[in-house]
Amino acid sequence: MAFRAIFVAIVCLLVSAKAVSPTLVRGIRILGHVFCTVDNIAVDPLHTPTFPNATVVLQCGSENTTIVSARTNNAGAFHILLDPSISVASSIESDCRLVVTTPLANCNAALSPTRTLSSELLFLLTLIGDVVFDTYVPRRFMLKG
Repeated sequence: MAFRAIFVAIVCLLVSAKAVSPTLVRGIRILGHVFCTVDNIAVDPLHTPTFPNATVVLQCGSENTTIVSARTNNAGAFHILLDPSISVASSIESDCRLVVTTPLANCNAALSPTRTLSSELLFLLTLIGDVVFDTYVPRRFMLKG
């Protein structure tokens, strides 16, 4: 009987705490790294050179409409924050892709001067404090074009 009373008290406490906690804010973020290679599947991040100052764009739909762009930092990392009210928010994973529009030759002259990298997106959910982020990362950058 004591166990039941303690259980009920804990459930009531959790329900009341949730009732007074702030509303969770949703956000959309896309983050990742771009490496200077034609196939990012077997990348050793300690030994594969990164692709600094590359432009990464989020393209959606059959017409490849650019929604937003970002530039990689010196470590090849990029971070995009989106307003969850944008029209493509519900279909980012199925209808959008990341494209590195900067030619690969910009990071290595031996690579193609005309071909670029492209990747589908993988969904992850992240909770930071009271903010829930729909987080997307590149599945795998591959040669395009």
